[in-house]
Amino acid sequence: MAESHFNVTVFTLTALDVILEPYFLFLVIRKSTPAMRIYRRFLIACSLCNSISSITFSLASPVVSFLDHKFCVKSSTLPPIYVWIFWQVATAFCMTQLQLSLLMLIYASYEISHPLQGLNLRSKWLWAFLPVFILAPSVAYSTSNYVAIVTLECYDMSYDGPGLGIMLFLCGYAFLYSSISSLAILKIRRFSTKTAPQMSTGTLKLIKNVVKNFLISSGIVAVLISTPVVTAIALSLLSLSDASSFVFGIALKTITSYASVSTTASIFIFTSYRQFTLKMLRKALRLKEEEKPVKTMLFSTSVHPKDSVDLRLT
Repeated sequence: MAESHFNVTVFTLTALDVILEPYFLFLVIRKSTPAMRIYRRFLIACSLCNSISSITFSLASPVVSFLDHKFCVKSSTLPPIYVWIFWQVATAFCMTQLQLSLLMLIYASYEISHPLQGLNLRSKWLWAFLPVFILAPSVAYSTSNYVAIVTLECYDMSYDGPGLGIMLFLCGYAFLYSSISSLAILKIRRFSTKTAPQMSTGTLKLIKNVVKNFLISSGIVAVLISTPVVTAIALSLLSLSDASSFVFGIALKTITSYASVSTTASIFIFTSYRQFTLKMLRKALRLKEEEKPVKTMLFSTSVHPKDSVDLRLT
């Protein structure tokens, strides 16, 4: 019964994201300002990664457990081979989305530190660097998972076994990710006053929105993904299996909601997207308010046949 309820929750949250992502892509393609020419490419890629990760996660409908130093991902609907494939795809695209967000922040730091020098998009070194930077973490994580695999559903997470590689990778990745992002944000803050006279107000505001979008997205990852998963694993290590299973169930629901929550945040962070969305919401509310008086008027002017007066008698 719990798995069935979980499936309904996952499918509902995925359906919300499937509706939201096309709208976000419409905003990025049609409502982006000229200053967002490069940034919108990052946003489109992030949106596509969110969609693929959310859909594959929903198809897998995983039931996660951590017992006897084994991390198991099972499904109530699919054979193990499909669960393994969908789980790898979901995690790979989730990590790719995180790398794209970081890359967008790095580009913002470059733009503000080189206001008069645009990025050379024809550079061979640039196009050699981009695939490595974007795909290397997901490839490394998938490789460490493959080394630690026991069955198609379980991974060995023991400290003296292959699980040590996964834990070291995750800790190292978190450290490098936070370090690089912190350096980029500090660089943006340092140059925001120095290069302000050389840049337009719109560009400076856009870079600040990029930083805000990154910080909020990182906070969403910490709240909806990292904290529940770490808490569930800690409870399992303390031999509190029931509490661990309960928290894992909550974690899987919050992970499913990540795509829609982060996309909603991006819609209301970037000015042009927020203005268009609020404009559409006001129009929808105004139409509803206009419909109410019309219905009231029609109801009040309608006359019951028994109350009508035969004018021919006069």
